[in-house]
Amino acid sequence: MLGTVSAPFAGGFGLDPSPGGGLRRFASPRWYDSLIFVLLLSGPPQLRVRDAAASLRGELDAVAYFQLGVWGLGLLWILVRLYPYLIDRGMAPRLGAPQLLAGLLVVALSLGILISPGPALTAFSIYQLTVMLGFAWMFVQLYGPESCVRHLFWGYLLLGIAIVVAWIAAPEMVVARERLRGDLIGPAGALGAMGLLVCLSGVLRLRVPALLAVCTLFSVLLIASQTRTALAAFLVTLPLGWVFSYSAPVKKVFPLAVVSLLLAGILDILATGQQYAIREEQSLTTLSDRLPLWDHLLGTMLNESPVIGLGYYAASRVLGPQYNPGLGNAHSAFVEILVGGGLLGGLFFFCLYATLFFYGIAILLHGRRSPLGFAALGLFAITFLMSLTITDGIQNGPVGFTFWSVTALLPAIWTRLREIRHASRRRYALVDRQPINDLGTLPTMHISSLDIER
Repeated sequence: MLGTVSAPFAGGFGLDPSPGGGLRRFASPRWYDSLIFVLLLSGPPQLRVRDAAASLRGELDAVAYFQLGVWGLGLLWILVRLYPYLIDRGMAPRLGAPQLLAGLLVVALSLGILISPGPALTAFSIYQLTVMLGFAWMFVQLYGPESCVRHLFWGYLLLGIAIVVAWIAAPEMVVARERLRGDLIGPAGALGAMGLLVCLSGVLRLRVPALLAVCTLFSVLLIASQTRTALAAFLVTLPLGWVFSYSAPVKKVFPLAVVSLLLAGILDILATGQQYAIREEQSLTTLSDRLPLWDHLLGTMLNESPVIGLGYYAASRVLGPQYNPGLGNAHSAFVEILVGGGLLGGLFFFCLYATLFFYGIAILLHGRRSPLGFAALGLFAITFLMSLTITDGIQNGPVGFTFWSVTALLPAIWTRLREIRHASRRRYALVDRQPINDLGTLPTMHISSLDIER
């Protein structure tokens, strides 16, 4: 069914609908496509505690070599997929607004490589952004947004299972300060929030026992991590389920949540649960010392290099410990972009997010019957809120890879919705094979039932 590209669908993605005129689409990804997808989504995992100064000095070990190989494989995959299009036809496929703005962001960040305290680290981090951006766009172009969301889910599930196994067999890898952080494999809280959101969106066709099992797994990750941002992001995203006018699994959660809250209030355990979720209440006023850190980082950037920044991902690793040795980076994707790319990089990053918000609002207004639209919007909301307090919101890892996937998902879903609406209008615009007049009113003619069915 997907072996050829139909004209409306191809036109919506900026592809030539003629045979051989666009990116070749396959019925489904091959096993190696899925493998590369999951490897890039995973980061890959760090698997060891690494000194931040070692990355600044460009020191390599076995894990670093493996990561270089994975990201090199990702770039090779993109080039192989683009080769027939660029060489045989001598043209590049048209990019959407998010991809163009993200490309400008990459260029702006690249300007700071020469003044970065760790040029190799900055260059490699920008390279990772580029690969994630290109891979996600190509994957959605070739296999469609549904396949991308399903692959995201399976990636979350595999990493979640790995964290639970490590929790049992080697807890020192994933437990810190009595919390299931999962840092050396993946962020447990973010994986729980994103995985649970996809499960409840209705995109996946899982049997009830399987759905309950994976929801339990992701719920355990989310609760045991005690990640306040992930929990808040998931709770903020849940009400979106009521806006979408289809029977989503998420709508069945609300009665259960109401009953649970009533029982918690009756049994007087609500305060205990609130204290468990908030953890260190005194740290909320400074966001665990992030606010003074951001003031220090941004003030240094504005004083020394306000236009192009001080070097993406490397400057914060030098300036952060100067303020607090326990804080190794900017702890915010937005601050990281501003410190590393200056006001120029911040401008493009702001424009990128503004464009994604535009697509999100358009889908919210016109795609309320789409489970896929709810899943993409939910993932966008979670990655946005997580990016406020973690650097991994755009960098390599499950949260960052999901964000760059969203930059391809939202335009693709909106384009499909728009094409469906246009096709529906064209279908009903013909009355006895004559178009509706310019005033938008039907001419006085008989409308047959056959025309309506068409």
